[in-house]
Amino acid sequence: PPETELMAEANHADEYPEAMKVGRVISDLDFGWYEEPLSPAYENQFRQLQDKLDIAIATGECEQTRYGFQRLLSAGGVQIAQPDLAYCGGPSEALKIRNLASSLGINVVPHCWGTMLNLAAATHFLASGYREPGRKEAAASLLEYDRTPNRLRDELFEVPVEVDDGIAKVPTGPGLGVVVNERAMKSFVVHQTEVKA
Repeated sequence: PPETELMAEANHADEYPEAMKVGRVISDLDFGWYEEPLSPAYENQFRQLQDKLDIAIATGECEQTRYGFQRLLSAGGVQIAQPDLAYCGGPSEALKIRNLASSLGINVVPHCWGTMLNLAAATHFLASGYREPGRKEAAASLLEYDRTPNRLRDELFEVPVEVDDGIAKVPTGPGLGVVVNERAMKSFVVHQTEVKA
């Protein structure tokens, strides 16, 4: 649809000169952001790239803890931090990362790949958000939602996170609000190491 906003994902595929060329093209095409154009190992290059482009740069899915994000974000050049709650240190650490990003004027859009547990955690994380100071209106909460086939995500939960027309509904049950189907889990067992007496 015409109202759909596109983002570009490079997944660390490019070195700086290639990232520059791609960034100029997608910036001219009015993409919303350029995700992981460079390896996070070269955090200073994000600033160099951002200084030459008119598109937001997003990164952080491979970063851990608030200390890793402090190193990554304080170098400059990143407008969207993307902690993955299954990797960055969990929901509590993600809240600290969001506070750090907020103190630097950087938005947070969680990266969400893998299981329904990660999707549930990211949905709750977004629901606990707040309006940044200085904004007239609250910005839309965005969530990177993996739609590649994944039986561990799609078949293992009797109560999943509901996603309807691109909108994830915050689960309301105990804990993260999703329920694993233990019978379905047995079909994924490769080798059983414990035997119940």
